[in-house]
Formats: sequence, C-alpha cells, structure tokens
Amino acid sequence: MANNIKILVIIVIVFIVIVSGYFIFRKQKSLPNNIVNKPTSHPAATGNVDDAVNAFMQETTNENTEINDEDKDTNLLMSSSQEVSDFGNLINANEY
Repeated sequence: MANNIKILVIIVIVFIVIVSGYFIFRKQKSLPNNIVNKPTSHPAATGNVDDAVNAFMQETTNENTEINDEDKDTNLLMSSSQEVSDFGNLINANEY
C-alpha cells in the first residue's frame, strides 16, 4: 500500500510539472511583441551633400518624434499612478 502512495505522489508531481511547463511556454508565446518593424525609405544616392544632410535631418526628426511619444507614454503612466493613489486616499478610516 505504501508503494502505491509513493507512485501516486510521483505521478502527481510529474503531472504538475508538465502542466505548469505547458502554461509557462504558452504564456510566453502569447506575449505581445513590442518591437515594431517600421519600413524605412532611404533617399536615392545623388552624391549631393545637401541631399545627405536633408536625409540626416529627416531621420533625426523621426527619432525625436519617437522619443517624444515614449515620454508621453511615461507621463500617461505617471498620471494614472497618481489617480490610483488619490482614489486610495478617498476613504479615511478615522471618519467612521
């Protein structure tokens, strides 16, 4: 009888390990991929210095736009955090 219990415990542990491994790998596959591959268009090589500078300035502008968008996301998260904190302070236990 003791051997049957030991075997049953081992089978249950193996089953738990297999099921938890399945859910961990399933969760990793379902995570969104934050990397967005944006197509980039490069200007034609003309050999003109002004065209190269204009292309560089356009690329810099695009980078600055992306950086500013990331800052907006951070500000949005911080404001949401403050609102949640304020909501938690609505109830004062000393008032009752």
